[in-house]
Amino acid sequence: MLELAVVGLLLALVSVWAAQAWAQRVRDLQAQSLAVWMTAAQSAAQSYLRLHGLAIGRADGTDALAHEGFGDWSAPGWDEMRAAGLVPPGWADAGPLGHGVGLRVLRSGACPGAACRLAALVHTRQPLLGRDGRAVDEGLVAQWLMAAQGRGMVAWPGASRVLSGAGRRLPAPEDWPAGIVALVVDDEGAVPSGGDVDLSPYLRVRDARDPEFQGDATVVGDIRGGASLWARDSLVLERSGTEHSGCAEEGALTTEGGHDGILLCRQGRWRSAGRAGGGGFLSHSRQGCADSTGAYRGNPLTGDCSCPFNYTPVMVSDAGSMTSAEGRTTGFICVAMR
Repeated sequence: MLELAVVGLLLALVSVWAAQAWAQRVRDLQAQSLAVWMTAAQSAAQSYLRLHGLAIGRADGTDALAHEGFGDWSAPGWDEMRAAGLVPPGWADAGPLGHGVGLRVLRSGACPGAACRLAALVHTRQPLLGRDGRAVDEGLVAQWLMAAQGRGMVAWPGASRVLSGAGRRLPAPEDWPAGIVALVVDDEGAVPSGGDVDLSPYLRVRDARDPEFQGDATVVGDIRGGASLWARDSLVLERSGTEHSGCAEEGALTTEGGHDGILLCRQGRWRSAGRAGGGGFLSHSRQGCADSTGAYRGNPLTGDCSCPFNYTPVMVSDAGSMTSAEGRTTGFICVAMR
């Protein structure tokens, strides 16, 4: 009987140990899943800084982004982030281990100014504690750090005012207890605003400021504006067209070959937009490109008794005769060929 009792006791101990090991393994996997889940929020924080880092750098109050839907730029809510389209579709607010995450934006250096730097912390709202809910579960934190692949930071017991990570330390917000873990997003390369920093060279999407470019600008693609186009000097159209030849963009303008006028694209063909007609001329049977008195009567558009390209002469007058002493004078106007 004694042997059976010993065997039963050993089996009971093994069962308890296996159950505890399995429970710990489940918690380790949850900690790893928590780190993976938080990376989606980290991407949203990165987009937030990329879009609004300039305004945050020059903000003199926490409501500087109220017009963008963020009541407090230093602690934007996930509902605000979701309304701005920054949170991935289907991302849940609560993750493994029942933890929720917050987003805290920190400024360091002289802000606003050239030395201003921004960082965003995607952090757990509660510390990673053991099952008793009292002490930090350092094994759980270690599993989280491994899943974060060196990008995680922790407020360790005894040093909760500092976030420690792989070769890096950051000041932690004063209200954070030990055991909080966070992923960091830096706004490296963001141009701060205000102070002695000249913002005129920098633009952002939907910026209402006039950039007042002081140099040339070259654009490879089309430029489309919502209002009028103004030029202080002149507008140069480099590529010319030929009247009555085909064109693709209805209402487009170009110059006529030889810079003889402006062409307008109408009904798929270039039409003259700045010339009333092709001119006209007189031809005398004896004087040539002149009248009976010898005065020059050539076409001012061509410089002789001819019509411009794609125009044809149409006789409109005929006086005298070939046999009379005055000779015969014939008048022509130049009509566009259709």
